[in-house]
Amino acid sequence: MTFESAIAALGDELGFDLPVEEGVARLEASGAEEDEDGIVVELSDLPDMGGMLLSSEVGDVAYVDDLRSLLEANHAFAETAGGALSIEDGTVYFEQCLPLYLVERGEGETAVKAFIASALEWRRRIDAMGGNDDDGQQFDGLTV
Repeated sequence: MTFESAIAALGDELGFDLPVEEGVARLEASGAEEDEDGIVVELSDLPDMGGMLLSSEVGDVAYVDDLRSLLEANHAFAETAGGALSIEDGTVYFEQCLPLYLVERGEGETAVKAFIASALEWRRRIDAMGGNDDDGQQFDGLTV
């Protein structure tokens, strides 16, 4: 199964087309709560892994204490349901590999819905963070 055929099959499972533009398909899911904003999921090819990357922006962090919390949750997938948290320029992403064989077996919709639930949960958790606003060490990028 190719990425393109997997996207087509996943779209069939979900009941709508998932057009691929510049190697990425996007879908927007509504929030779990009435007053909760939706979330965008980007799906891109991982040809060396036989899967596709599901990725959603879930928030921003500004304090070192928040980064520590994310690292602890990320360690050995302790609190990420098999996904991973990453950070770029202070923006946090929740990401997970969806193996193409799951889509081929008709399990893609279940996997995507589980990913969306986890991404929404992480957005809520990150929104609730704030480090020690008064005396916390401000995060201003990483220097290597």
